[in-house]
Amino acid sequence: MATWTIKGEAGKAVDETARSLADVQAEGVEPEYQSLASDRLAWRIWLDDPVSATILVPDLGQKISLWRDDVRQFDGWVTTREIDFDGENAYANIVVEGPWWWLSKTPLSSEVEDQTDSESERTQFVLATASPRTWLIALIARAVALGCPIREGSIASVFTCPRLSLRNIPISEAISEVMRWVADGIVYFDYTVEGYPALCMQRRPAAATLTITPGQTVVPLIRIRPRLDLELEQVEVLAATRTTVDNKRATTWTTATAGVVTSALPKRQLNLVSGPEIDTWLPQDFTDSVVVRSLPFSGNGGELLRLIEPIFAATSAANPGVGPFYEQLGAIHINVPGIKYLGPDPANSLRKLYAYSVRMTDTDGGVVPASFTHFLTKGDAQDWWAQAGIEYKEVVVSAIAYSKRIDPDATPERPEWAELLGADTFATIYGGNHYRYDWKLVSGRAIAVKTSWPADTTLIRPEDYAFVNPPEGLADNLLSTQNWLPWEGTVSAVQDADPPSGHPLGSAMNIAGFRPETANMRALISGYSYSIATGKKTYRLGSPLRHAYRDLVNRFRASGNDNIVWLVDSVSGDPGENPPPDPELEIPSAGEFELIFGGEAVVYSGSPISFTED
Repeated sequence: MATWTIKGEAGKAVDETARSLADVQAEGVEPEYQSLASDRLAWRIWLDDPVSATILVPDLGQKISLWRDDVRQFDGWVTTREIDFDGENAYANIVVEGPWWWLSKTPLSSEVEDQTDSESERTQFVLATASPRTWLIALIARAVALGCPIREGSIASVFTCPRLSLRNIPISEAISEVMRWVADGIVYFDYTVEGYPALCMQRRPAAATLTITPGQTVVPLIRIRPRLDLELEQVEVLAATRTTVDNKRATTWTTATAGVVTSALPKRQLNLVSGPEIDTWLPQDFTDSVVVRSLPFSGNGGELLRLIEPIFAATSAANPGVGPFYEQLGAIHINVPGIKYLGPDPANSLRKLYAYSVRMTDTDGGVVPASFTHFLTKGDAQDWWAQAGIEYKEVVVSAIAYSKRIDPDATPERPEWAELLGADTFATIYGGNHYRYDWKLVSGRAIAVKTSWPADTTLIRPEDYAFVNPPEGLADNLLSTQNWLPWEGTVSAVQDADPPSGHPLGSAMNIAGFRPETANMRALISGYSYSIATGKKTYRLGSPLRHAYRDLVNRFRASGNDNIVWLVDSVSGDPGENPPPDPELEIPSAGEFELIFGGEAVVYSGSPISFTED
């Protein structure tokens, strides 16, 4: 026969010394194990002398463990220490509860970032679309981080389920919510491992089979029944999608179906994952649009200059120059109609407004990536473009606007553009002719993009949110967990031999030599208790009592927290992080330049004419 002992905690009324049940005067010791509820160890102590120091009554809150030989069978904390006196006799009723008691007292929380980028603990926990196995592992890790005395055990694989948001609940309830998606699964604690008890989850298809045979075993009670109302033949998963038609938002229904109802019984389940019926309020949606057109930088320098400066915009044609405009140090010649000149000029240089040292930077003065190959000629960038996958960058384009005039008799008058802009001027006589040079640093902003829009193109703001989409195959997977006939009830058995170490939670029971339908019923065991004194074992079959749905209609509960996904999150958690450009941003200095004529520097008094714009 096995030896059963109790160990306590150092420094407490019942310390860490292993003592037999007789030594602690424990009567009626009976460990009880439950899925999704507190495992319990209870006993009674007769207080023949209530003040005697030899009577070991454990302290409230102290740790207690139950051992069979050298294998731990239970581990928990004293949560009840009740004194019972009937006028003649006094008793102490002791209740020890397992780690689920901790989980039920520990609020689930996570670190959440606010709009100032500061993190703080909040009573919410979001489980992204994934397998419930992944969810359970995440909840166990969070429980450990919050100080719960548990560890991760063996957890069965599960199919992918849609996002689950949890708020203002204890960790125990969060685990229960996860297990709603696993109708053929049982959660339990394994106490036989070293260290803290391990939270485990087993599913029916892989569960070990426990067979009881009346006649070979004393079976005082069999009270079980099949749950026809929990057996499914068909599952439909309902959801919604959103699209934009003719610049208007439209909601459409989607349905995934698994199985066919063949029995003419109500064995059909509808699972609503997303849709407007879940929420009484949905966010306001916007359908902004903008008409755009773009040109490549290469070969369109004149168009770029016309875009950024009205003086250039008044010109009629342009020699675009060569190369990209990230630092175009050569001249761009722009023809100016109506300018009169004297003397022969076959190159028509006097009809040209030059743009020297054309430069382009980002608004911080940095280099514009070469991947931005085009610039907008129509429309403007929108704050929702990044959400739509359209990359853009505001750029600063600067150039030296420059022209020259020649007169053989007198200094030429200043051109109109130079007067309007207040350009710098210089007059000289060279080779018998009178020259006037006018120049001004001009700059403006443009929008650089990576996309070619050669013709007018209407861009429509994408949806700010979408309805949650169910994972592929969810209907088939949910059907596979519910297309068998569950049994529930109670079975008790008495054996002279000691039971196997541990407990049978997570196993599936058959009753042989009884009724034909019970021989292979594989009913899930969700509860178990064992009387050490009498050897009586009691099994509870069926879904955990904590799951109060008890029917197919209410098994899954759609929540407004998991109805939509904010698509704008892919851009920024706060639209304020994308402010408009600063209109006071300074234009980068163009530096020092020389005036060029006919490919050579214009010389005055033996030195090239140069100027600096600050």
